[in-house]
Amino acid sequence: AAPDRGAAGTTADGACTDGTDADGTKDRAPSSSSTGDAQGAAAVETQTGDPEGDGASSTSRSRAVVKEMSRLVSASVKWAQKQADLGAVRTIHTTYARWLWQTYGLQHLGLAVAHFSRGSEISLYNEVLQSCASQGYSEEAPLFITRGVLSVLAAAHRRVPGLPLQQLEQAEALFKLCQGWGPADAPLMHFLELLLQALRLRCAPLVRLLSERYKPSLAADAGLMAILNKVASIYVRIPGRQGRGLMGGLLGDLMKGMAGGEGGGGLNMLLMSDDDEDEDE
Repeated sequence: AAPDRGAAGTTADGACTDGTDADGTKDRAPSSSSTGDAQGAAAVETQTGDPEGDGASSTSRSRAVVKEMSRLVSASVKWAQKQADLGAVRTIHTTYARWLWQTYGLQHLGLAVAHFSRGSEISLYNEVLQSCASQGYSEEAPLFITRGVLSVLAAAHRRVPGLPLQQLEQAEALFKLCQGWGPADAPLMHFLELLLQALRLRCAPLVRLLSERYKPSLAADAGLMAILNKVASIYVRIPGRQGRGLMGGLLGDLMKGMAGGEGGGGLNMLLMSDDDEDEDE
């Protein structure tokens, strides 16, 4: 698993909701932990997938193919949106995500995750997350699960009636499947369980409190807090607080005092890939 480039996974929310292109976000592929364990990095590197088998030239070709396919998928999604056919939109995202995963594996994982998050096959998404987690360190599994669940939530958009609730239900279903293989006693697993309940209740103070209470665990992936901020803006928007983050204002200061603790470092990993660029954002 590899460090985030900053706000990764937080801008690819419109592909199935408001017409943003279906190309995902700038991100990078998983690597080893931030401790610099060379052996771990090499183990992950061997899984990146080289369908054509000739190194740099193959990578260049795969980028070109994926870029062209992304344009086609984006156009298809926009057409389906104009027909108000959310089922077709989800099918397009799922089909493309499956193709990316089966063809390139980890090489374009970030882009695949962006589309799995907007698709309809949660069971397949769960299998992908489990497969990725099995190739890393055991303590990284909750990070894969957390980013996966938060990415589903962040794929919603308030301007599309009913979509936030649908994405919340998708996230709940994904988390339930991940509980079958994720470490039950991991702090991030407790965080997700409580967060989903808080979003169901549309309880902004509880979301704030959770974000601060579990800040050290969330800090292990530098992009999680940015995605969480986006999720909060969709499900528990507070008038006058947009853009200030979960802990803005007097109430935020109060919650900080209640929660205590500071964010720390730790393992850094993402499900994202350098190769995946936004097109015509």
